[in-house]
Amino acid sequence: GLDLLEMTNVGKKILEFQSQNCAFIFVSDQSPSNVSKAHWVKFFGIETAFIHGVDQFARTLDLPVFYLDIQRIKRGYYEVTISELVMNPTEKNPGEITQIFATKVEEVIRKYPANWLWSHKRWKHKRENN
Repeated sequence: GLDLLEMTNVGKKILEFQSQNCAFIFVSDQSPSNVSKAHWVKFFGIETAFIHGVDQFARTLDLPVFYLDIQRIKRGYYEVTISELVMNPTEKNPGEITQIFATKVEEVIRKYPANWLWSHKRWKHKRENN
């Protein structure tokens, strides 16, 4: 019952399954491909581009947002922690959910720095002054 989707197909799939008991899991650690649509938030004190999709879908469709943290305990053993990020997304402004997410990611990285892939090139985009 698990479908992996490209971001271009996510909106249709969410609308299709919205009334059913299901979860939508976004892998949101990537740098956005379309920087013009990015949400710019503080991440480790640096203005950083983040993918806007989760924020937009959550607010538009009133879907709560949770953070799924998977930490390696030892070889072959992992611990999964699910924490609530936003239960009332329609009360948030555009970009607020993204900032809450970025703050949570930063908190987890500070706690377990060896488990984060520092090769992600998180700061490869610079915001253009408008």
